[in-house]
Amino acid sequence: MSEEKSHLIAQCQLSSLYHEHRECFLATCHRMVLFVIIMSSALLASGLVESYATVKQLMLLAPVLLASLDLVFSFSTASQTHKFFRHRYSYIEAKLVGGDISRDTFLTEMSKEVTQLMAEEPPAYRALLYHCTNLTDLRTRNEPTLKIPRVHMLFRNVFRFAGSQPKRIVSQ
Repeated sequence: MSEEKSHLIAQCQLSSLYHEHRECFLATCHRMVLFVIIMSSALLASGLVESYATVKQLMLLAPVLLASLDLVFSFSTASQTHKFFRHRYSYIEAKLVGGDISRDTFLTEMSKEVTQLMAEEPPAYRALLYHCTNLTDLRTRNEPTLKIPRVHMLFRNVFRFAGSQPKRIVSQ
């Protein structure tokens, strides 16, 4: 297998994994928001929290706040966007892996397709990208190659950590 083909396949695997993680996180956020809205509304309608004034006030605010969050951050729409990217990268990877690719023009076209797809992606969450890099590295090595701070790992789907650069782990 040529080095260029291997590089394209690895790029597709990394991007597909990254978008899978984003898709799952955003879909979970959307489901959690809907769950809390439904449960708080049901509890209010049932009258079970009538004697707890503070809890009742919080439950009245929760649906409004959470629906506003879901509307502003578009959890469901963003999840579907990442699902689209995940499918596109998987499709390109399948085309690269599936056939006998000895033609330079085919590799050039696939490289252009990957580059165009990368240009359409939303800005990356760096800590998540580094985490996915470690996960793909673990397929071929026994240990990860990047050391990611705990805080970055904890909030990898929440903050972009745009300027962060992880330390490389030196194998011994």
